[in-house]
Amino acid sequence: MYSIGIDIGTTNVKTVIINRSGAILESASSKNNIFLGNNNEAEQDPNQWWNNVLKNFKLIKLKNHKILKEAKIIGVSSQGAGIIPIDCHGNILHNALIYLDGRAVSEVDIINKNFKNIIQKNCFSNKTEPWNPFAKILWFKLNKRDIYDKAYKFLSVSGYINYKLSGKFTINHAEAGINYLFDYNNKKWDKSILDEIGIDINKLPLIKECDEIIGLIKKDISNDTSLNPFAQIIAGGEDTSADTLSVGIDNNKKSYYFMGTSSNFGLCISKNELRIINNVVIFPHVLRDLYLINSTMLSTGSSFEWLSKKIFKNISDRNSFLKKNEKEINKRISYLIFQPFLNGVWSPFNDENASGTIFGLNLSKDTIDLVKMIYEGCSYALVENIENYEANGLKVNDIYITGGITKNMPWCQSISDVSGKKVIVNKFSSSAFGMALLAGSRIGLFDIEDVILNIKENEIVLQPRGDYYNKYKELYSIYKELYKNNKALYPKLKSISNENNENYF
Repeated sequence: MYSIGIDIGTTNVKTVIINRSGAILESASSKNNIFLGNNNEAEQDPNQWWNNVLKNFKLIKLKNHKILKEAKIIGVSSQGAGIIPIDCHGNILHNALIYLDGRAVSEVDIINKNFKNIIQKNCFSNKTEPWNPFAKILWFKLNKRDIYDKAYKFLSVSGYINYKLSGKFTINHAEAGINYLFDYNNKKWDKSILDEIGIDINKLPLIKECDEIIGLIKKDISNDTSLNPFAQIIAGGEDTSADTLSVGIDNNKKSYYFMGTSSNFGLCISKNELRIINNVVIFPHVLRDLYLINSTMLSTGSSFEWLSKKIFKNISDRNSFLKKNEKEINKRISYLIFQPFLNGVWSPFNDENASGTIFGLNLSKDTIDLVKMIYEGCSYALVENIENYEANGLKVNDIYITGGITKNMPWCQSISDVSGKKVIVNKFSSSAFGMALLAGSRIGLFDIEDVILNIKENEIVLQPRGDYYNKYKELYSIYKELYKNNKALYPKLKSISNENNENYF
């Protein structure tokens, strides 16, 4: 008897299958595309997500043709804050507006003007931003009224995949909690906001606890994929919360740093510790009665990808360079200041006009310096968020690192050196594994605590190196001073750039 975990990430759809001991037996990954527009649009095609889910099943079946038949339960996690309008037949009415989408600016003004106090009470947030699903749904209502009227449901990302698997229109507690139409205290949509803003509550999916079983796999999907016809589907979760579970964050006080295209840093807390902090999001953990207080840095993995495409011929060339120079990268301090604002800033302050900055570049710098610069700059951004938490009375101790960064030990060491914190790395962690873990525990396949004990056997602990930490404290002060001195220049540069794009010659 096995458990399947699926994660719909920004870059990839990942699938894992685990057994009773929590060991990964099979896995597969397929790449997603993202569509970026000039007015802060960021979309993905839900059909591609679903096709990649099916592709992963096919890849796994080719390696082990019996294993899908023996899987008894499936859990799906996904990037948070996405919205997909579908009709009553499940037809997609518009591409998904994903978490990076920032077009709903005027809608945010309406929400903050009319519902700020209610949202503070319901969700412990002092303002709404364009990424929020509430703003996106209102954007459809005010700008795409034909789509809004045709929409039977506005689904989350994992909710759409769960619909394709089970035929049920649901949203898990974690993803519902990201939406500022949610009421934490009563675990339901706030009808008073919906009625006042004119959004039909029937267009929102049914809210389920993350580990709650929503139904069985559809017969046609079982036949097409060779999945067990009696496989159950749980409501699933948001990818950050699933990933934290995969590294053993099963109680409060632990902190995490989850890195993919963007990165999320936060703490696991109990309900009585919920509080309003500027530019953070609070949402339910996949484990009941726990919450994550979360900061998002938009350009971490994407900063490294940007640099890679400029200086390496291909991924193979990049990986070969990193492997060959791993010791030198780990040893070096670049003495360059990189501000990773390639897509603006969300946390710990909000500045959509901010752009990436490299300070200190000279003719002596080489490729190793540029690579290390990215590691250091993203680590400085992390420290800014740590300071924000600690200024609000939340103590940050050890940091559990998850995501693609776990394969890059010099980067992990940089995080420890820059932050002065002990860093705990587990290369086997992933959102898909966290979902398989949550799903398997739901049917008694194993006890989560037992598997977490096994997870800890694979941990690598990194300590901050004193000399590096002291030097980085000096460099970090320059990092902060740069933004302070230059923040007024960002909108001027953006304005000139926009004018030039419109009248390019």
